[in-house]
Amino acid sequence: MPFVQGHLTGRRVTAAIATECAHCGRSFEVEVDSSLRYRVPTPGAEPLVSTPFVDVRALGPSIIDGF
Repeated sequence: MPFVQGHLTGRRVTAAIATECAHCGRSFEVEVDSSLRYRVPTPGAEPLVSTPFVDVRALGPSIIDGF
């Protein structure tokens, strides 16, 4: 995930996720960056996007410590 790589390297990283709607099968794309900001560049797509209830900025030496 970009938020892990971005925090480990100290730079901004963005990932593009190509997926499809589970209901209608329409393809769309979601972009997420290392600060957990996201955008949906596909016109007309309005997916529900959620983030974990873990403060990724306060994780210990291992991601497992946050869970």
